[in-house]
Amino acid sequence: MYQVDMDNNLLGNRYEIIKEIGAGGMAKVYKARCTLLNRYVAIKILKEEFANDPDFLKRFTYEAQAAAGLSHQNIVSIYDVGSDGDDNYIVMEFVDGITLKKYLQEKGALSENEVLEISLQVCKALNHAHKNGVIHRDIKPHNIIIQEDGVIKVADFGIARASTSATVTLAGNTVGSVHYFSPEQARGLSTDAKSDLYSLGATIYELVTGKLVFDADTPIAVALKHVQEEPVEPVKHDPLISYNMNTMIMRLLSKDANDRYESAQEMQKQIERMLNQPGKRIQELKNESVSSDNIPDSRPRMKRKKRKKRLDSQDIMTTIIAVIVSIISVTLFAYLVFAIIIPSLDTAMEEVNDVVIDNYVGDRIENVTRILDRHRIEIIRDEVYDENSTPGIVLAQSINPGNTLKEGAKITLTISLGPEYVVFRDLTYVDYREAVKEIEDLGLRVDIISEFSDVIPNGQIISTEPEPGVRLRIGTEVTIIRSLGVEIVYVLMPELLELTYDEALQLIETHNLVLDLAVNYGKEGYSDIISYQSPSPDVRIPEGTKVTVFLKKLIVETTPPEETDPEETGPSETTTAEDENFFFLEYDIDLEGIKIPEIFSFAVETRTSLEDTYSIHFMGEIKADELPYHLIIKVPRTGHTDIRVYVDNAFVKDFKVESPEGD
Repeated sequence: MYQVDMDNNLLGNRYEIIKEIGAGGMAKVYKARCTLLNRYVAIKILKEEFANDPDFLKRFTYEAQAAAGLSHQNIVSIYDVGSDGDDNYIVMEFVDGITLKKYLQEKGALSENEVLEISLQVCKALNHAHKNGVIHRDIKPHNIIIQEDGVIKVADFGIARASTSATVTLAGNTVGSVHYFSPEQARGLSTDAKSDLYSLGATIYELVTGKLVFDADTPIAVALKHVQEEPVEPVKHDPLISYNMNTMIMRLLSKDANDRYESAQEMQKQIERMLNQPGKRIQELKNESVSSDNIPDSRPRMKRKKRKKRLDSQDIMTTIIAVIVSIISVTLFAYLVFAIIIPSLDTAMEEVNDVVIDNYVGDRIENVTRILDRHRIEIIRDEVYDENSTPGIVLAQSINPGNTLKEGAKITLTISLGPEYVVFRDLTYVDYREAVKEIEDLGLRVDIISEFSDVIPNGQIISTEPEPGVRLRIGTEVTIIRSLGVEIVYVLMPELLELTYDEALQLIETHNLVLDLAVNYGKEGYSDIISYQSPSPDVRIPEGTKVTVFLKKLIVETTPPEETDPEETGPSETTTAEDENFFFLEYDIDLEGIKIPEIFSFAVETRTSLEDTYSIHFMGEIKADELPYHLIIKVPRTGHTDIRVYVDNAFVKDFKVESPEGD
């Protein structure tokens, strides 16, 4: 496994590891800096038991690449998947926040409104992923991150499928948390978008109650409870939980996936309704009502005294009046029943008729609404974008023409929103590969034009056509202008050998090069004739490259000509005042064992032990058959010189050249 070492090489020659920020069942997580784009990222490096499984790595790479296609504000973006030696890693967006699990541990059960706000953002993330064919399969508070601004980010899309395909348990640790498994996951059956909804339901259950849906001593026991037992309703943990919240959670936790919400989008709409029209809170559990027949009469019973009534004229009159009133009341009641109530009931029965459904496809929704409203048929609107129709046109209906519905029934109408329009953001200074992905994720096509720029770094976006902020139909082509960086003009290094110092200097300046060092120039005993040069003749190098030359040593008259070495001015001569502290040594740079193209960009940096920073010694374009590359380096007499080599802007090799005299 990868060991964090600040002196170690970059991971994948690109990512500078900063520190470990977490660990899970599959990987360790590090905060790192992308040296190419100069931004912070999070890197997950797989543990050995996964990294050594070829089948798992294949699934892992496939799923991670699929998830990398997701672009949504509530989803942690995946930037890259790669390997470096034995380390297999995935590069993600670095999110500065805390997990929902930690947030819950710090605050305890959350308020209902806060839970709805969090759940709404998670639903939006799931809806986007599901529409793009990506199922999470491990929704839990640990994979949901809350930023300081309250924005929710869902992490680890695409990874759970690879892990659960490998095995349910490894080394006693459940891959993914069994406390949030759907029943079909616990039984090892195939999973779909509704499995994510069950896991979200288990998460919401914990947020509002502070308790897990099911818990037991072993993961297997918890999994069995998901399959066999019904959860305790949240309202029984807290009677203040609203009816709407309790109902929504229990629907999400249905054993039968068909009883859950049809999609994350449907659940999202339900949450929006709950936020706009909050339900009443249940103050206490209702008790069974007690029948009044079972309540004993506590009133004292009074014995009635029997007495004879004497009928007199007053009693007879009272009786007659009572009879007349009774007759009138009965007559009036009969009139009401037979003349008003019964006819009204008959009319009502006659009005509840079957409604024959017509063909509404192609009609405007306003017209269809007026027709169906007269028959009290409820319309469920399913709005979709359609490239070939105008907004408001009915595209499909759930009940075929000619079928009948009872008044008060429902019909689903698919209604066109017209062509879908999108807007892309300002992409100036964004890496062109990231910009292409972002634009294509919006459903737009991309054409790339490359231009040199003195301002925008190589590989970043100069501008776009059209400009950002313009509404574009899906499928519209966007042209992005990619920077090639500052235009580099290459020249051939001229031949300087046997020229005088002045001739060589003039030729160097003519080619827009710079004379960096003339070793032994002006020194007694040396001529002004060039005996050695670096870079070598006929090498393609950028304008402005620094050139080093050596001056030829004069021949001493007392030395016989046949004993004179014509090349006796080697680069190790150190006789000038400037040379008293340094050796000038010839060095060959060989790239044996490193895969290189036929023609490539080549750069060399050097730093003596007397210096703090590296400086460019050579930068140019060379051919593979020109290797090993010969150069002159300056080495302190009491130190060393470090050399770093780059091929096509990527670091490939470094080494140290010690002073011949030792440190």
